[in-house]
Amino acid sequence: MLRTLLRFLARQPKGLVLLLAVALVFFIFAVDYVTGTDIAVFLFYWIPIALAAWRGRLRSGILIALLCDASYVAANYRIAAVSGPLVLYWNAAIRLGSYVITAALVAEVKLLFDRLHELAQTDPLTGAYNARAFYRIAEEERARGQRYRHALTVAYMDIDNFKTVNDAHGHGTGDALLIAVARTLRSHLRRSDVLARMGGDEFAILLPEADARSARQAFTKLEDALRALAESQGWPVTFSIGVVTYEVPPGLTETMVQAADHLMYSVKNGTKNGIAFAVEPGPGSAQRGSSSVSSAV
Repeated sequence: MLRTLLRFLARQPKGLVLLLAVALVFFIFAVDYVTGTDIAVFLFYWIPIALAAWRGRLRSGILIALLCDASYVAANYRIAAVSGPLVLYWNAAIRLGSYVITAALVAEVKLLFDRLHELAQTDPLTGAYNARAFYRIAEEERARGQRYRHALTVAYMDIDNFKTVNDAHGHGTGDALLIAVARTLRSHLRRSDVLARMGGDEFAILLPEADARSARQAFTKLEDALRALAESQGWPVTFSIGVVTYEVPPGLTETMVQAADHLMYSVKNGTKNGIAFAVEPGPGSAQRGSSSVSSAV
């Protein structure tokens, strides 16, 4: 239940969650004012503080903590008439300290939670998504593209002669090559595109709402950038890439990825150092799928 609640909060706009936290503060204040000093309700103030610190981080948590403490003072001003103002302000200071500590702890837990989530879905070497995260995102985009009949492009890439670099120059150079390739790919992709390292020297790329023409333009530029990178570093590598564009995505994500993988291997087992493009028409189309191969010189 807690995991479901956290996922729900993560999907909500930060402003909406903070607005909910403020509304909760005023509701608790009203209850606190009506019940007076007979019933202690200050513990409930921790709920909006935790909400604000979780969704809006430490600064938001502290602001809500200050609002909660001010609400406590306003709701319990009668203490000052009985025990003196120092008692009221002392209690307020103690509560504010506990509220701020709560906000700090919740914000720190959120940072750790986000870090663990990031580690669970990214490749630690290149910073790209890992295979598990890629399939999850690809499934979401496939379902969306199929629902709204939007084009979707999937590509699979292998670094030719990568083993030669590892054997001749060591794994440190091989790692540097993978990092540089990922950085180059990321710098030439849109923010909405998805880059993943699928294992070893293989990468997958997802281009949502990219038709055949835009996919060909994008990967032609990517190939030029990768070739320039290899030449500038003196790395004896080339790149084999398979690119499949679906006018309407198929029923299975695995179908898309496997098609791009097979197309990539058709290049790798042939001339290497090139791109193979294929287009899969949507259901009901009279046009059959077509493919073409371009090789870099």
